[in-house]
Amino acid sequence: MRQKIQFHPRNKIVYYSVFLVLLTFFSCQKASKDQPDKDQSDKPLTTSQIIENAIVYSGKEKVENHKIKYVFRDKIYLSEGICGRFKFTRIDTIRNVKDVYDKNELHRTVNDRKVSLVDTTATKIKSAINSVNYFVQLPYRLKDEAVMARRLKDDSINGKTYYQLEVKFKEVGGGEDHQDVYRYWFDQKDFSMDYLAYQFYTNDGGLRFRVKEKEKRKNGIVFQNYDNFKPKSQKVTLKTLSHAFQNNNLEKVSDIITKPLEVSPITQNCD
Repeated sequence: MRQKIQFHPRNKIVYYSVFLVLLTFFSCQKASKDQPDKDQSDKPLTTSQIIENAIVYSGKEKVENHKIKYVFRDKIYLSEGICGRFKFTRIDTIRNVKDVYDKNELHRTVNDRKVSLVDTTATKIKSAINSVNYFVQLPYRLKDEAVMARRLKDDSINGKTYYQLEVKFKEVGGGEDHQDVYRYWFDQKDFSMDYLAYQFYTNDGGLRFRVKEKEKRKNGIVFQNYDNFKPKSQKVTLKTLSHAFQNNNLEKVSDIITKPLEVSPITQNCD
């Protein structure tokens, strides 16, 4: 006959104490598996993480090895990513002028005949072509070696909170306008670039604030149109542009409209 085990009252207390300790331990283990690491989930995004997420949303990584053809202000532009560099082409179909900017050299043809340009004119054309393509390739170009980007305090525009970045440029590799300063506002959910602003110093300088009006995808790449504003008052600064926009202290100066025509891969033969 199996002997019945008798528990002393003190043994019962010890038994139940051990049981409660084990129950609490395994409950905590399960809870830690079911919940995300609080330190990781609450950790703020770095500047580079915001930029990378914005590039993924925009699909602009394709500019590295694709031909991007689009229309801007009645001219046709081509951006070709070839073996780590960009070849830019601008075509004025009305005047039959074609400018090709590649390997820091500019070549112009008029009516299919090559023409010579003085250095000052060539520099202005290079700058204009690069500027148009720079804005179209954003936010991909925020990875340029000359870019010095940092995350600012999150900003609220029309009741929506955005990641805000400031971008300056190194003098070496920063181009003719390396002293210009930019700000970008990225949606905190999908990382779309909804606003951008910049302070420029050429032609007496000034401030601009661009508001995304529309976006269109072509073969995975986002093309954005903007309403372009400037301050009504000289008291407005780059830091206060977003607040000035919300307080109706900016005036619209132009529409920034980009019409995509073609996005196609380029076969790379890099040595």
